[in-house]
Amino acid sequence: MDVIESVEEGGQPAPKVLLIDDEPDIRELYAAHLKQEYRVLTASSGDVSLEVIRDEIDVILSDRHMSGTSGDELLERLHDHDIDTPVILVSAIDPGENLELPCQAYLTKPVSGTELRRHVAAQTTQASARAGD
Repeated sequence: MDVIESVEEGGQPAPKVLLIDDEPDIRELYAAHLKQEYRVLTASSGDVSLEVIRDEIDVILSDRHMSGTSGDELLERLHDHDIDTPVILVSAIDPGENLELPCQAYLTKPVSGTELRRHVAAQTTQASARAGD
């Protein structure tokens, strides 16, 4: 995993987003959209340490279909290990109406920077609210 950029707001570290996509251009584009507001880490597949996710990641933004471990397989691994980090799946394939994946959002490519930031912000806001309970 590579850290793209760290951002701090008022001395507090910004939420950390793990961006997973097997296409380097997509990773760079999405990271560019998010790096002003978030600490962004990138990976080329879902073969990411579950310990890193559990301890360090606030939101996962993952391509659904990619070589190596897919987004679907990553969701399964997270569920099997009781890791409740919010996941936003992104895919070029519209899921139709019967989406039964345990993700917080499903975005269909192409995805704008505004749409990415809105969905990541919604998940970090919900995570902060849960932590405050």
